Amino acid sequence: MLGISRLFWFLAVAGTVYSTFTPTHGGLTGTCACASIEAQCKADHQPQVKIASDEHDQCSFQAPHEPPATLLSPPNSPQLRAPLLPVVEAVELDEDGYEIDVDKAQSVPQTCHKEHTTANPLDEHVPDILVHVELGEEDLFGSEESQESEEQSLFLSSPGEDSSNDTVPLFSLSHCATCEPIDDNQPMPDVLSAYTDPIGKFDEPINRGEFDVINVTAEPRRANAVIFMLTRNSDLPGVLSTVKQVEDRFNKRFQYPYVFLNDDPFEERFKSLVSQLTDVPVQFGVIPPDHWDQPSWINESRASAAREELVAQNVPYADRVSYRNMCRFNSGFFYKHELLKSYRYYWRIEPDVKFFCDIDYDPFLYMQDNDKVYGFTIALYEFPKTVTTLWDAVKEFMDANPGLIPADNAIDFVSDVEGLFYSYCHFWSNFEIADLEFWRDDAYSKFFDFLDQQGGFYYERWGDAPVHSIAVALFARKDQIHFFNDIGYRHEPLQHCPQGDAHKKGKCWCDPAENFDYDKYRSCLPRFKKLFKS
Repeated sequence: MLGISRLFWFLAVAGTVYSTFTPTHGGLTGTCACASIEAQCKADHQPQVKIASDEHDQCSFQAPHEPPATLLSPPNSPQLRAPLLPVVEAVELDEDGYEIDVDKAQSVPQTCHKEHTTANPLDEHVPDILVHVELGEEDLFGSEESQESEEQSLFLSSPGEDSSNDTVPLFSLSHCATCEPIDDNQPMPDVLSAYTDPIGKFDEPINRGEFDVINVTAEPRRANAVIFMLTRNSDLPGVLSTVKQVEDRFNKRFQYPYVFLNDDPFEERFKSLVSQLTDVPVQFGVIPPDHWDQPSWINESRASAAREELVAQNVPYADRVSYRNMCRFNSGFFYKHELLKSYRYYWRIEPDVKFFCDIDYDPFLYMQDNDKVYGFTIALYEFPKTVTTLWDAVKEFMDANPGLIPADNAIDFVSDVEGLFYSYCHFWSNFEIADLEFWRDDAYSKFFDFLDQQGGFYYERWGDAPVHSIAVALFARKDQIHFFNDIGYRHEPLQHCPQGDAHKKGKCWCDPAENFDYDKYRSCLPRFKKLFKS
């Protein structure tokens, strides 16, 4: 009696999950309800739905109303909903069981459509996910002896699991080969939340919330790009702050990888703490000594005397050889590093900077789609004492290589009187989004090699910012340079804060009044914008 009670209880619950349905339109794949065509159905891999006999020894066959797409949708697959299946009325069983009287059936298909199953999550069809109650013949008729059987269990099976057995699958949530897209206007029955485990296999009811609702559209476009930082182990607190902001403001949505470079190996603690801030790939690399160290052909006595002279003039970083190594590396070697060779675009970030605004679009794709090669947020004047001979070297290179400079260039940003004098304007390179192919191109390679041989990185204090800026002004068209006005950014002691609608749209938390853009004496942004007024 306990087995019969349990069966009736289960069928009552099943009644809340499955509803009878009489088809009113064509195109249904049908359910293999007839024992007479059961063999054919099995051969065609069409799942069948059997319930049980009732007190009149009749076998009732029903089909699911609609399975929940959340259950059927694997990751990265479009949500699909199985078409409604026709109902077969109750029929009598013969002595062998499950013989169906076809004359009494409604809309019984004479052929079964093959199920399409695949392990490929990108396939247009969705793999079967079957819900079985394993009950043998004795269980159907309420044998108390079978109540202790370990085979009496409710389980979910999906492709890859062996769901073949000799028991009767009572319910099947499945899709057919003619699956249709979900109609968002049609409500879905809350099948999962209606179910409670009859056997005690699960400790708690199945909750719809346990299944991810998958709304998959086409694969989002992505640029071949990376977020890049040159840093040291001692910069860890500032690195964590920057990466956390980049993730929160941008990268948690766009999922671009990171590359961190250091002239010394990164400590394991550094790598662990940085990596746990993001789900994207993070790589840590060491800079080869020949890309970092002061070259052997530099006259150290002359370089040392130059450093002392700049210290006396209170020039920032005047005494640091490591700072000069960094400027030279960022000018001519970072894009050659093994970890960056495979990328086309990069976003340079630095420790302990601030990103004030939500970035709800992809700057890399903006660069790619609009043929941009260089993007910036802050433009300012360089310390003249650090670049005393830089423009003389640039003019010498231009005279020797006029064919490398396009007509519609931005030379007026970095010079006056058509290249005669240096303006000292440059883009602040601690933030730059740029095309790595620009630096890899022959024009820039020749330019950097020429400058490097002058020794100005060590005999003066040439920075990568003026070198990059002059190169972009010479070798790119002016329309290939982009001011990222909507990206709020601060690197001490300067900041760019978007104004007006851009501030509101980006949910920026910087004070619009604190904005370097139009600082009368220090900002070069007005000079850049003047390029486009002619």
